[in-house]
Amino acid sequence: MSRLSKFFSATGVAVISIATTVAFSSCATYYQKIATFNHNFERKDYAAAKSYLENNKKLASKKNTAVLYDLNLATVAHLTGDYNQSIQLFNKADNYYQSHTKNIGLEAVALLANPNVTPYKLENFEPVMLHFFQALNYIAVDNYEEAIVECRRMNEVLNALSDKFKILNNAKHYSQDAFGHYLMGILYETVGDANNAFIAYRNALNIYQGDYSAMYKIPAPTELKYSLVRAARATGFTTEANQYEKELEISAQLPPVSSGRMVAFILDGFAPVKDQVDLTFTRIGNSDGLFSFQTEYDGANLLIPYIPDKDGDDDPVNIIHMSLPKYVSRRSECDAERPVVLVDKEMQMAAVAEDIEAIARQSLHDRIWAEVGKSLLRVIAKQAASKAVSNKNDILGAIFEIGSAIAERADTRHWQSLPGRIMVVDRYLSPGSHTIEYTSCGYKSTATVEVRAGKTSFVVIPNY
Repeated sequence: MSRLSKFFSATGVAVISIATTVAFSSCATYYQKIATFNHNFERKDYAAAKSYLENNKKLASKKNTAVLYDLNLATVAHLTGDYNQSIQLFNKADNYYQSHTKNIGLEAVALLANPNVTPYKLENFEPVMLHFFQALNYIAVDNYEEAIVECRRMNEVLNALSDKFKILNNAKHYSQDAFGHYLMGILYETVGDANNAFIAYRNALNIYQGDYSAMYKIPAPTELKYSLVRAARATGFTTEANQYEKELEISAQLPPVSSGRMVAFILDGFAPVKDQVDLTFTRIGNSDGLFSFQTEYDGANLLIPYIPDKDGDDDPVNIIHMSLPKYVSRRSECDAERPVVLVDKEMQMAAVAEDIEAIARQSLHDRIWAEVGKSLLRVIAKQAASKAVSNKNDILGAIFEIGSAIAERADTRHWQSLPGRIMVVDRYLSPGSHTIEYTSCGYKSTATVEVRAGKTSFVVIPNY
């Protein structure tokens, strides 16, 4: 008997029964489990979505999804103007992210049956979006210094990601966020720090021209280019300003002192939702101690080393069933159409500054082989457990093996109240009240912003 089989034999059927029960009760995706919230949110009834969460405290008490409850409630609190509540909830979610530790008992159950029972570990991009929304909260309460701190914390998260990926390989990963630097530059300009604004704008431009262009097909927003040159001139970097004007083929001058800046963040569309894809790998050969498995899905292959144990137990695995997470888009065909932005009834350009759907897919792609590894460990653990049970009772062993295959579930939890993309309208306007209309996919969102001379005014327009 192998060591794994002996372990599961020693621990008995109790853990197996728990794991199988948990797995069978977790067939719905997380998106489906809170369908009422999603229904209200997707029809833009943010107050009803907020009320649903606040009246369902049981959702907040579930350790495996409590952080998602906080993130969703924080999002709708922001959208309904309850900024203080939103700040508190995002701080709570951030503390969870910072102090997250593994629960060994739950990890053991997840190894056997279902990773959804463990406390949720945020996707790589989700802490960045957490700090973005928190920055919006502080902007809304005119606390720009704290908003800048949130932008810095975005970079701290990304720097940690960058360090992790450096030791893996040189492939492209989500480890830089151009929009975060763009936002930081705007905030530095707002508080009169042209030098740091220039640095932030320059970093944003470099990332847009590098990773964002290559990975997400997002070019640098035109207004970012003008902002970079203006910040260089305001700092006294005349040479750099002239170089960037030539390189970017623009001519940017300092705005009239009588004007004010209006920055609108348009939260457009819905981020994708997580589902699962089921893969079946069939053994197709054995060479030099390696079993070769293949699946028809995308032609994926696995090579698994196999060494018989001391007891000569060398029955090979012929089929491996895996369930992996995947993102399903909530975009419609009309999303490809150019949205219309009117400022005081005049057509304006809105730049896509952040494509959250593209980043979400890249973030999942960055860790997909880790998911394959975890799934493979579950397969091996279940096989060993099945053998341990079969040694006691062949029928129970067969039932457990069938149940384990059916119960294999991917982790489909995610922060589903994020927008699909963030668009920016960045303009200098005359002092006074201005109206902004944004139309996309037949939906129109309208906001009014008060512009003051020499100041920056912000407005958030949810259109999702």
